[in-house]
Amino acid sequence: MKKTVNSDQSTVNSAEWTVKDMERSLARRQALEVELDGLINEMERELAEVRGKYGRDMAAIAIKITTEKQLQGPWMVAHKADFDGPPRSIEFACATIGYRLGQEHLKPISKWTWDKVLKKILELGNEDFLRRPPEVDREVILANKDALGTEGLKAIGLKVVQDDNPYVEIKRDQTAEQVATAEGAA
Repeated sequence: MKKTVNSDQSTVNSAEWTVKDMERSLARRQALEVELDGLINEMERELAEVRGKYGRDMAAIAIKITTEKQLQGPWMVAHKADFDGPPRSIEFACATIGYRLGQEHLKPISKWTWDKVLKKILELGNEDFLRRPPEVDREVILANKDALGTEGLKAIGLKVVQDDNPYVEIKRDQTAEQVATAEGAA
């Protein structure tokens, strides 16, 4: 038997309701859903007002942040050698910048395509590196990269690459005084 809770929070056996009981329950539910919709609409109106109040200033700041990022990128590329050995980052008063290695992935070597790699794997008969229908299973090849070695990968037209991506982590816990000191040092 299914039990439900009525509006006064007492447990009742709804399987024994009359049609009138069901109608009253539906009416209560309708009133509650309409009330909830009203609160959601009121909240959305208030949020729209808040977004409107701060939106213009936030957009202007976001544009300035994008400009600073665009200015910082070429410096990081030009000074990539400064990040070669441990540590792979530089600590500033207001940020830490550096390079992170991305996940290893496979890439066809020069003048090879994935179709050509597939044909070569089929030609060599290494079914372990294929999915069905025949398709290169990159994950399996990557998992076996050490066993294959550089030459084994090259024989099927592949190499393992890792992207080296720059990053900037802004320190958000700085006081206004620390930020002013960092700006003065610049």
